[in-house]
Amino acid sequence: MWNDKWTICAHCRKVFEKRYFNERYCSKKCHEEHVLVKKENMVNVEKARYKIFERDEFRCVYCGKSSIEDNISLCIDHVEPYSVKMNSNVYNLVTACYQCNFGKGPYSMRKEIYERVIAENKRRTDNKISRDSQSFVNSVLKWFFDETKNDIK
Repeated sequence: MWNDKWTICAHCRKVFEKRYFNERYCSKKCHEEHVLVKKENMVNVEKARYKIFERDEFRCVYCGKSSIEDNISLCIDHVEPYSVKMNSNVYNLVTACYQCNFGKGPYSMRKEIYERVIAENKRRTDNKISRDSQSFVNSVLKWFFDETKNDIK
């Protein structure tokens, strides 16, 4: 019978009996392996994020502010909200300043604007990022957003 004492290991996916409320791994070995894999993947995530920033010339695609000239922090934004389409490919990701990213909200853009931004993204991506790099960015960021989505639950 399934109850709160049993859970699935976050690394090997085996079912095990928890000793503590927030236990996520069946053994110390699984925990260490998971941490190691996560660290290696996070290096790739930083490389993938850099490719997006580089493609967008380290500028917010919404307001045009630069991280260097305007001294602002930039982040990666999903043009179509991740919560709606779960889409983290290079065409749906843009560089945005925190003010634009969190100010726009998930549903505040009209469909025409989404389509225009995604079309411009496709043009820029195809000109500046090779197909191999696009595949790399897509797979790494898909892993990252799926992983962080699972951490929130």
